[in-house]
Amino acid sequence: MTKQGTRAPAGRPGPPDPIDQAVDAALSLAVGLARNDVECTPDQAEAVARDALEHIGRLRRAATAAGVLTGAGEVGGDPCQCGAPDDVHRRDLVQLLLSSPSDPDRLRRAAVRAGWELPGTLAVVAMHRPQGPVTVRRFLPADILTGLHQGLPCLIFPDPEGPGRRSVLQTLLSDDPGVVGPTVGASRAESSWRLARRGLELLPADLLARHTAVYVIDHARDLLLLQNRALSRELAARKLAPLQRLRPARRACLAETLLAYLECGRNAVSVAARLHAHPQTVRHRMHQIADLFGPAIDDPAQTLDYLIALRTHRLLTAAGPRPGPDPHDTAPRCLRSTEGETVKGHDT
Repeated sequence: MTKQGTRAPAGRPGPPDPIDQAVDAALSLAVGLARNDVECTPDQAEAVARDALEHIGRLRRAATAAGVLTGAGEVGGDPCQCGAPDDVHRRDLVQLLLSSPSDPDRLRRAAVRAGWELPGTLAVVAMHRPQGPVTVRRFLPADILTGLHQGLPCLIFPDPEGPGRRSVLQTLLSDDPGVVGPTVGASRAESSWRLARRGLELLPADLLARHTAVYVIDHARDLLLLQNRALSRELAARKLAPLQRLRPARRACLAETLLAYLECGRNAVSVAARLHAHPQTVRHRMHQIADLFGPAIDDPAQTLDYLIALRTHRLLTAAGPRPGPDPHDTAPRCLRSTEGETVKGHDT
């Protein structure tokens, strides 16, 4: 057994570690269930895979704290050489997959050399490069590839849309949140990587901080707006100019209300449910918005422009708490509502 924080010499793996063997067995069961190798329902597969991986995480932390975890420690070299730090073939395979659209025959040969079963589909995860020393990951299923590409740690996750697989990925990323690229065929892994990395670069930091795994396909609209920030900012400034005459708190309140109003089909009751406000409060705000913007706000031909402008405004504005009650909401107090308060009165 090697000491904590060191590696076994290249080409000399040393005797099997009993902790590693136990964890590998647990992972094999979890992954087999998640991939339907073991007969069970999708819900059962997801629950077992999640519970098994959470238990493995606890085992890893306990073993590390006790100083008995083989090969687990801080390494100053390539982050994410996980599970097989000396496997040149797997590292070469990662580079081949992510460098460009791959020739299928060349890819198959590289996968055979690496001992990796080529999946029908995969997704690539881009993760933040850690600032300090990196803890080597020991407990990843053998079908998951990891590496460092273009200066960022990455993870290649097979069959991302299979039963229970999203839950498995969420658990694996619990310590290292990342942006998950779209599901593609193995020969198109580079496109999944490119979009995952773009999401990591463009999506707001507060969004990435709130989620373990951010799926880029769920935020495609926001990424389109953020591709050209200068142009999006100019459109927002032009369409939302009437709000600039207001104080910041009121501006944020009316911008949020207008966005909800347009996205909810101009239905005050739906907007009220979304904003946790009373419908009469929403109508009062919309009267103010109509006074500010004039008839253009009701022009269907301009609805898309306003939606783009409002979403851009929200994306480019520093994240903060949801605006609270505004003193300019002059509807009767009994008709106002904020999150967590009881609404009195009735819709009119």
